[in-house]
Amino acid sequence: MKKASLLITTLLLAACTPTEQVTIENFDDCAAAGNPIMESYPQQCRTEDGRLFVQDIGDEMNKQDLIRVDMPRPNQPISSPVVIEGEARGYWFFEATFPIALEDDKGNVLALHYATAQGEWPAGRSPHGEGWMTEEFVPFTSEFEADFGEAIKGNLILKKSNPSDLRENDDELRIPVTFEKGSAETSLITLSFYSEEDLSNASFESPVTVTRNIPKTAKVADAALRALFTGPTEEEHEQGARTSDDLQKLGEYYRGITIHSEFQDPSPSSSPITDVAIVNFQPAALEILNSAAARQFMAKTAIEATLMQFPTIDWVFYAIDGDVFVEWDA
Repeated sequence: MKKASLLITTLLLAACTPTEQVTIENFDDCAAAGNPIMESYPQQCRTEDGRLFVQDIGDEMNKQDLIRVDMPRPNQPISSPVVIEGEARGYWFFEATFPIALEDDKGNVLALHYATAQGEWPAGRSPHGEGWMTEEFVPFTSEFEADFGEAIKGNLILKKSNPSDLRENDDELRIPVTFEKGSAETSLITLSFYSEEDLSNASFESPVTVTRNIPKTAKVADAALRALFTGPTEEEHEQGARTSDDLQKLGEYYRGITIHSEFQDPSPSSSPITDVAIVNFQPAALEILNSAAARQFMAKTAIEATLMQFPTIDWVFYAIDGDVFVEWDA
């Protein structure tokens, strides 16, 4: 009888013992609790009781007509040295630079540096002779060392240059990031390969898209193309990714890529276009790039699909030894 009483008491105490409650106050909490993540941008997470949390991506959506960053992307892990590349309107700079701050999630400053405009843009040599006063997008890069301390996440703050020090002229782009410590420096890229069906039908209707970590570089578009030309890894091949002889040959003829915030299309009576990538090859590449319609289509679509992942690329042109081609046979 005493054993039965003891068992009942134990069960009652267990029933009255409070269970640990998981507090969900933001997107990260929601995702960590195993709730479903919606495939949207920015990502969204919904709890069992119907609350919706949106992933913090900083000011990217509001500032995309002023400044755009290819690397790092919002919430991407970064390591030291920190490498940043993108493009900004000419008036975001002062004397070809603008300041950058790296802060932890409590607002403590971890590093201060600056971004530098790229390309030949001194006064008198820009597209319209306006120098750094252009209102067009100008590419920039930055690289600096940072000590993250005990912080695990924070924000990159890309500030508009403001030599006047007037607060009404202040502006900035905030990019949330996480901190990688003691790990290899990598960047995440997306590669668009063919499927077996695409190769059989000479189409690009069901490409196999894979993501891959590559060594960190300021020339991420160039690195993505080189990875595409090299072909899928064994693991990616098992996922259905396929390459072609033509794509691998183009890798042998590849000479580099340049990205232009504004480019004058060589076609007669055309207007300048923005965010143009020019992929340069040796003359031998014409055998593929200027071949029958289906053959050149297959090669170019894989290249263009891979490059279009970058927000600073809207158009892709091809060049032979630096001469841009806009008209092709077939």
